Amino acid sequence: MSLAVKSLVVKPTNIIETTPRNTAAVIVFAANPEDVLVIIPSDHIIQNEELYELAMKNAINLAKENNIVTFGINPIKQETRYGWIH
Repeated sequence: MSLAVKSLVVKPTNIIETTPRNTAAVIVFAANPEDVLVIIPSDHIIQNEELYELAMKNAINLAKENNIVTFGINPIKQETRYGWIH
């Protein structure tokens, strides 16, 4: 478990799809207007845990101020499988 998760005040809840069907359905199932919802696909590699923890804490604080927060990387090419945004 990462330092970011260990430092949270509330205990995280894991909802795992037994059969991959798409992430949207399980996100809607888990959503609660009073909560901060963090969706982290399992295929991500976190190489700098300290930077990740700082980014998560900043994102949670922004979300608590009623902002929508997303993380991403700078694309090197168009990729429609990942919902390319121009």
